[in-house]
Amino acid sequence: MRPEAHSPALDGCPLLLDERSTPPLREVIGRLLGSAREACFAVQRVRLAGIDLGASELAGVQRCRVLLGRLDADVLADAQAAAHAGRLRRNLEGLAAFLASGRVEVRAAGREAWVPDFSVFLGVPAGLAPGGGVAVVGAHYFVQPFPIGGPSLTCVLPDADAARVAARRFEELWAGGYDVLPVVREAVGRALAEVAAPPKHSLPHGPAG
Repeated sequence: MRPEAHSPALDGCPLLLDERSTPPLREVIGRLLGSAREACFAVQRVRLAGIDLGASELAGVQRCRVLLGRLDADVLADAQAAAHAGRLRRNLEGLAAFLASGRVEVRAAGREAWVPDFSVFLGVPAGLAPGGGVAVVGAHYFVQPFPIGGPSLTCVLPDADAARVAARRFEELWAGGYDVLPVVREAVGRALAEVAAPPKHSLPHGPAG
């Protein structure tokens, strides 16, 4: 993590972030995930290739549940990500290892929907959240969010009561979802294979020899 990820603004204080903020949302989520015992995410859409969490950010969490409204598994369709194949490959390799760790559960939502996206981090040290819980409400992203023609706002609430409310609603949504972890693991494996494959070269024209 870069030094600004440890900004005093994160230490037990509410925080309103936009796409221009320092520390950026990606670093805030990484720090929370790296310090929490359990994490729950309810996000409508995810770009698998954009998840660039490091080993230290994933080492401590014992259970991570992700509820998806929409699974965007075609990670290689993003031309910008594909243009940075080295970084993309590292992202996918780290994600593949985490998905295989037995600490991750992924479900797709049934008929339920939610607005906005939110996440809950439990078992967080008192220095970050006095009550041990943090709710994050609003836009969730790791790379820059898709252009929406305006600000992308996220509120970080290091408040035990807010975390309990968000966790209760997450459990309701989670109960109505269905397991898609095998689908996600297959998508990541397929993307890794395609990224690692050597480029195809056209055959030379004219007679051989």
